[in-house]
Amino acid sequence: MQADAPAPALAEFSWSAAWTLTLIGSYKDHLHKFEDVNYKKKSVWDIIYEDMLREKPTLACPSRQQVETRWKTLTAAFRRCADHNSKSGMDRKTCQFHDELQEVLGDKANIDPPCLINLGAPAEKATDKLPDRK
Repeated sequence: MQADAPAPALAEFSWSAAWTLTLIGSYKDHLHKFEDVNYKKKSVWDIIYEDMLREKPTLACPSRQQVETRWKTLTAAFRRCADHNSKSGMDRKTCQFHDELQEVLGDKANIDPPCLINLGAPAEKATDKLPDRK
């Protein structure tokens, strides 16, 4: 009696530059839907996923979850790069797909905030700064 053969595993997917650029382009095309209250984020990711499959119909393609996870990875890398470059005296860094991501994310407040407030530091009183007069 033979043991049942294991079910074939799904094809491993590796993100190529072409797939990543397709994701960035599709995200850019549907960016306005993320800001529209009539669309749920999940449905927008479904639309992006379907667009990607239509544009690149191949055997090895990402899952919908892999598409969303890849986007989160790309934005995190871009944010780290932007944070690094915003510090004085640091060498300039770029991340992979930097120019494409800059076009889509460059003006987002979570990437380049208009101002920062440090809530952890104690407030100084105006009298603390005056020198003692003797």
